[in-house]
Amino acid sequence: HNTYTQRKGTLLYTRKELDIAILADDPISYREIAKRRYVSTGRVKNILQNIYNKLGISSRDELRQYVVWNTTK
Repeated sequence: HNTYTQRKGTLLYTRKELDIAILADDPISYREIAKRRYVSTGRVKNILQNIYNKLGISSRDELRQYVVWNTTK
């Protein structure tokens, strides 16, 4: 259903994705994010990759810019 929602101009995020995205906005390591959320570092990277794919971006720096831009509107 994500393809459908992307074509309609909306994206669906899981609660875990939003939580990880918020933590990723801070300058902390993947390992620290994983520790705070009781998941593996690999899981954090997979979740962030899913977020990047949904947003059409490719890095944590781009995610930070996206978060800042969208929260200041």
